[in-house]
Amino acid sequence: MAWKETCVIEQREEFIEDWLKRQWNVRELCRRYGIAAKTGYKWLKRFAGQGKAGLVDQRRARSEQAHRTPLEVEERVIELRLAKPYWGPKKLKRLLEDRDPATSWPAESTIGEILKRHNLVKTRKRRERGHPSSAPLGHVEEVNQVWCTDFKGWYRCGDGEPCYPLTISDAESRYLLCLEALPQTGHRWLRPHYEEAFRRYGMPEAMRHDNGPPFVTRALGGLGEQAVWLLELGIRIERIRPGKPQDNGRLERLHGTIQRELAVDPAANWRKEQVRMDRFRREYNDERPHEALGMKTPASCYQPSERTYTGRRCQDVQTSSSGFIVSRPSVKPFASI
Repeated sequence: MAWKETCVIEQREEFIEDWLKRQWNVRELCRRYGIAAKTGYKWLKRFAGQGKAGLVDQRRARSEQAHRTPLEVEERVIELRLAKPYWGPKKLKRLLEDRDPATSWPAESTIGEILKRHNLVKTRKRRERGHPSSAPLGHVEEVNQVWCTDFKGWYRCGDGEPCYPLTISDAESRYLLCLEALPQTGHRWLRPHYEEAFRRYGMPEAMRHDNGPPFVTRALGGLGEQAVWLLELGIRIERIRPGKPQDNGRLERLHGTIQRELAVDPAANWRKEQVRMDRFRREYNDERPHEALGMKTPASCYQPSERTYTGRRCQDVQTSSSGFIVSRPSVKPFASI
């Protein structure tokens, strides 16, 4: 004779049928079925309230969550995310709190789950990373001590012409001082925008850049026209180590944001691209919270330099007999890092 197979639901139904015969009390019946009296009373209660449908396993979770995010709040989170598609939960939460402090906004983790549920998060491939290094940026302690400058990698506009975004950023406050769409990278294209930044924000103590043109040339000491002009103004030059873009990591991180938000969908030409860059710079400085600043905006942490720009050559700088620009001891001429 084959073994009789029974499922859990059938056993519960048999338990109820035996109880209805009134031949055993509940505890005796539970011992016959090998279950605890508490379990037996639970299924009898379920049967009394719902019939045989109550013998099926039910979800343990509540049908309504007491702390569920209100639908209106969730919709406002999604609306802001669609307006700021590259902002994460931390930045979205800070901006929502600034705009409407009276509303109880969900935690950053909850905002992240809301974005995932609505397919607003693109999963990134995890990359292996080395140990981070604080050098050489660890010495920056105040605004206008070091400005970081570089060209973000060029790309073509809609008309096929190249666009070279020039960036200048304060290393301490992350304030984006300049973001200009240029058709070329020569000194004659850079200087007007450097001068505009100097007139508006004053001058820094040092300017940090990489080892590529137009910042470094084959001239004596690698000092091209751009570097010589900065030294004449009394601005110290700092070069990062060759092949070490992490030495200018704060600016490189900014370039990654520019790549995502601007370069992937460029405008018709570099002049129209400048309109987009101006809009991005205002948002980056005045609206976008920065994690390294304690979720403050760069504009709230920056103030102009006390070193005003006159356009005149600094008195502490002189030219050697070989024509090389040097500085007196009061001005450090060059820092190689």
